[in-house]
Amino acid sequence: AGWDRAWATAAEILKRRPEMAGMLGSSWFYDPPLEQISPRLAYLRVNPLKNGAFLIHQGPGDIHTQRAATSSPTRAALIEKGEYTARSWIVAWPRAALIKWADGRKAAQMAQAA
Repeated sequence: AGWDRAWATAAEILKRRPEMAGMLGSSWFYDPPLEQISPRLAYLRVNPLKNGAFLIHQGPGDIHTQRAATSSPTRAALIEKGEYTARSWIVAWPRAALIKWADGRKAAQMAQAA
């Protein structure tokens, strides 16, 4: 998945920049209800959380609602009915945990290719 590649690239940056404590991302697509509403997006939140990241709630906002509704008729309908409010979350992935995950991912890919 594209976001896994992005996080793996972030880990490579961290290896070269020891002064960095980790990486951050912020979006409505880290919103926990999406695991049921849009299951195909669940990996965006679940993968980092299973591997040492943590979330910080930022809250709702018109921009998050607009973005969440744009590409999904399901989310748009739930928002329209007042059954879902998109909320933004920060995902914070500490340095050591992100590098460990990325190294494990790389090892698994190499083993699979062999």
